Amino acid sequence: MTGPEVWIPLEILDDRTLDLFPPEEVLARWKKAQGNEEFAVAKGLHKTEDNFYSWKPILVKEYNHKLDKYLCLWAQDNTEVHLPRILVCFDVFLKVFV
Repeated sequence: MTGPEVWIPLEILDDRTLDLFPPEEVLARWKKAQGNEEFAVAKGLHKTEDNFYSWKPILVKEYNHKLDKYLCLWAQDNTEVHLPRILVCFDVFLKVFV
C-alpha cells in the first residue's frame, strides 16, 4: 500500500462496560500517584499533517463530560487538545489502582 495510511476511528472500539472507574477518577488517581495536582503525564495519539500517527507525551489536565474527552497539552509545545479516552495512554503503574 502506498500513500497516506487509512485511519481506523478507534473511538468505536471504546467499550465503557469494561471500565472499573469513571474517567475523572482515573485521572485523579494518576495525578495523585504522580504527585501532581494540576496534570498527569501520559501519551496521546498524535496525527501529523502528512497523516502519520505516533504516541507523543502529553499532560492531561481534566476530563470534559460535555465533549467526552480529556483536555490535554502536547508536552512538546503546550498546544491544547481534547482527546477521546481511547487516544490517551497512561503508563502502567499498578499502585494507582490498588
